[in-house]
Amino acid sequence: MKKFAILAVASAMAATAPAQIWDEILDGGGDAGELPGSAQLVMGAGSLTTITGGFFGALDADMYMINIDGPAGFSATTVGGSAADTQMWLFDLAGMGVTFNDDSAATLQSTITDIFVPAPGMYFLAVSQFDMDAYSLAGLELWMDGPFGTERAPDGPGAGSPIDHWFSMGAFGGPDSYSITLTGASYVPEPGTFVAIGIGLAGLALARRRK
Repeated sequence: MKKFAILAVASAMAATAPAQIWDEILDGGGDAGELPGSAQLVMGAGSLTTITGGFFGALDADMYMINIDGPAGFSATTVGGSAADTQMWLFDLAGMGVTFNDDSAATLQSTITDIFVPAPGMYFLAVSQFDMDAYSLAGLELWMDGPFGTERAPDGPGAGSPIDHWFSMGAFGGPDSYSITLTGASYVPEPGTFVAIGIGLAGLALARRRK
């Protein structure tokens, strides 16, 4: 309960601050990592309306930790923000899949919404090019490839496992840029609050190991 109270207060404070933009290179300092342990923490204050970045090649996936305020009203889309054939992914703090989309709005770009987001809080938002997909430790896809135009909760053979790595059956695309437009999202709270949240998460992880 304490963890959710902290998240609720942080979300409320962030919602009152002005909208801002996060750039993978300028703000993140370089290429965003592709897994929860190396993801860029989009840290600051205020509403988060845009994430800009780039793919260094077909096998590049970028992951960002964001705060979802609502979750009602949350969305993230690359429609109109990239020429690449993107895929969009959302994972919880344990790396478990939440939602995914390949193609939306009759384009090759991607949109995810609040439809499968269970609660406000911190999540990992990832973007890749087709067909760079999320896999479990056992080498199983967390999502099936299709249907391409539908937003889906995890439905692949690895759906019950967290993301462990990315894999492509065939390399598509190349170096390209992207812009992710967001609604219902904000920056991850500044270090003091984030440390408090981290302590709570560490306690949960320890309790899980003891079981």
